[in-house]
Amino acid sequence: MYQRALQARRRGDSLYKAGDATGYSTQYAAADSLAGIAEQLDPRWPDPPVLRGWLSYWRSRRATDDPGQAGVALDSGMARAGRALAINKDDPDALQLRGDLEYWRWLYPLESDEAKRKALIASAQADLERSKELNPSQAGAYATLSHLYANQPDKSMVDVILAATLALEKDAYLANADAVLNRLAHATYDLGQFPDADKWCHEGQRRFPRDYRFVECELLLMTSKYVPVDQTLPARAWALADSVVSLTPDPSDQRYERLYTRVLVAGVLARAGLVDSARSLLRNTKVDPEVDPSHDLAFTSAFIWTLAGDTAEAINQIKLFLVVNPGAVTEFRDNPNWWFRGISDDPRYKAVVGSPR
Repeated sequence: MYQRALQARRRGDSLYKAGDATGYSTQYAAADSLAGIAEQLDPRWPDPPVLRGWLSYWRSRRATDDPGQAGVALDSGMARAGRALAINKDDPDALQLRGDLEYWRWLYPLESDEAKRKALIASAQADLERSKELNPSQAGAYATLSHLYANQPDKSMVDVILAATLALEKDAYLANADAVLNRLAHATYDLGQFPDADKWCHEGQRRFPRDYRFVECELLLMTSKYVPVDQTLPARAWALADSVVSLTPDPSDQRYERLYTRVLVAGVLARAGLVDSARSLLRNTKVDPEVDPSHDLAFTSAFIWTLAGDTAEAINQIKLFLVVNPGAVTEFRDNPNWWFRGISDDPRYKAVVGSPR
């Protein structure tokens, strides 16, 4: 019965990837029903409620536009994780499940109270860390922790990279290997570890050749000194930008990528000495708040303006970013990444973010 439930879930996953929403729903319902029967037949076996909890988790992940539906699915998943942990409080799979459910509730976000949000992410971290302590091969727990650590002020990018690397070491073919590889490429780039960023970017391209993110990371690397400048670089940058847009499946994401890749191309043009062209491209890349409500493009544009030699405009873009992301001022002030170290001593920069503590 339990094996039939697993098979139904796998069929559901395959149908979802193929775009068959009806088939996916049918198979997930069948998996849940079969696992429910297995749970009734052996109430002291934690695996069936864990499987049912994961089914609830994935239902919530596929309800990103329906908070009510996502909340119901998450509540169901937590109840199922609770039943498994009542059988065995040290079951690593059940702990990972509960940690993932808690973290996703925090990320969505379905909890608005700040004190409750802090408690939620702390509980998620504790569950996931306990899961991998009990089972050092718990790749999924490492994978989620690599994302969670990036959202914790007491964790560094080194923590993110270590957790993501361990996730792939424990299971090179884990379900979200694409996301983990992308996280590694960007985290190592952010730390200025460009050979490693290049390695993870190309590993992602090798394994997921149709994933736009691994074309995008190649373009991102071109904004660094790691990629030598030659006369072919601008044309290569434009070709990569076009590929990113064409490979992006979601139309709303495609709108964002069209803007984001133009900003990155401007950085490549600046590095190639085409500063006037870079500045013109930046000025003509009109940001739509509907496409970029979090002002992430302003953050990237700030760096590209430094490459174009306009510190004043770079600082203006930082101001725009901080309007929507005021909590980021601490990072700009105390630990600017390599993008902004060259202007971090500028009095105008300090006037915006303050002096390091």
